[in-house]
Amino acid sequence: MNINELEKMENEGVDHLPSLERRTFLRAGLAITGLFMGGTILSLTSARSAESAIAPLPGKHNYPYKPHYAMVMRQNLCVDCELCMKACVETNHVPSYGWRTKILEAAKPIGPDQRERIFMPVLCNQCNLPQCTRVCPTKATYKDKTHGIVMMDIKKCIGCLTCQEGCPYNARYFNEEKHAVDKCNFCLDTRLSKGKKDTACVEACPHGAVTRTSDHRMAVRRREDLLLGAPGREELRLAAALDAKMKSLFGRSLRLRQVSAGGCNACEADINVLGTIGWDLGRFGIQYVASPRHADGVLITGPVTKGMELALQKTWDAVPEPRIAIALGACAISGGPFVGHPQHNGGADPIVPIDLYIPGCPPHPLTILDGLLRLLDRV
Repeated sequence: MNINELEKMENEGVDHLPSLERRTFLRAGLAITGLFMGGTILSLTSARSAESAIAPLPGKHNYPYKPHYAMVMRQNLCVDCELCMKACVETNHVPSYGWRTKILEAAKPIGPDQRERIFMPVLCNQCNLPQCTRVCPTKATYKDKTHGIVMMDIKKCIGCLTCQEGCPYNARYFNEEKHAVDKCNFCLDTRLSKGKKDTACVEACPHGAVTRTSDHRMAVRRREDLLLGAPGREELRLAAALDAKMKSLFGRSLRLRQVSAGGCNACEADINVLGTIGWDLGRFGIQYVASPRHADGVLITGPVTKGMELALQKTWDAVPEPRIAIALGACAISGGPFVGHPQHNGGADPIVPIDLYIPGCPPHPLTILDGLLRLLDRV
């Protein structure tokens, strides 16, 4: 069959399916994607149910978890000693070709002909809306309803590597001995379930670069306040409210234009969660708008790639004054895992003046909400 004959064939897209066939199609758990020769086709990905391919957003009952485990990375304290990696390997029996945690290295320009070496520990982020769980056809990877850790059931894993492809942080590997994908689970089976307080990497880190916490309050007004201080002398400086004039304008009604400037969609997913019935961001008078001309400020995610630099600048210029800018997530604050890469701006700071920093990779919806309400002097 040549291309000309293929183009004459009847379009098999979903628009041509009867209503009953569409419902059967979705019940079968097949994802509808793709464009082909100008017409839609059905790109079929088998799954147990439609939820594994098109998962619903989590509701209020999912938050907060009890206990709710989280991890803090003090990037400025990491010296690349790799003791956390060694402890993880020994505790969780990670093979030589695999990893549950690793350290990325980048060179950040700090002046003319001067570069600073930066190290960043990377492990599974235990996302609130994990892409890996949404694409797994057998539900071998799932988010535990009790503590929120993304788990792996190796008995269900078929080794398709779909979850590994779906992870934006490359935090998974295929264990050839177990014939299943493996990942960080905060040492739940090897330490936490046995009564130990910390994970292997936290206990092994001599500089306190990796710390476990359950405190959701992390938003700050000044960039320097993101640094907590030396271990044992940490100081939490939470975001202060806007000045009286700005608060009188935005205190009861805040409209934000969200700009995804090269993000992986993890921060964007948690922003969307705040709009669901479980969180109902609108009850606080905070809403997202489509046009920057209708906005009071911008909510920025992603490291601001060179391709998005102009778009962000034009969006910011279109917002009428007075206006505010919020950097959400590690990428928007500093470039995140892409620190030092020449194809992005290292966050939003070089493009627009930031009024609120909300750290996290991605930040929990509760962290986002807490930061917004603190800015408006509502908590």
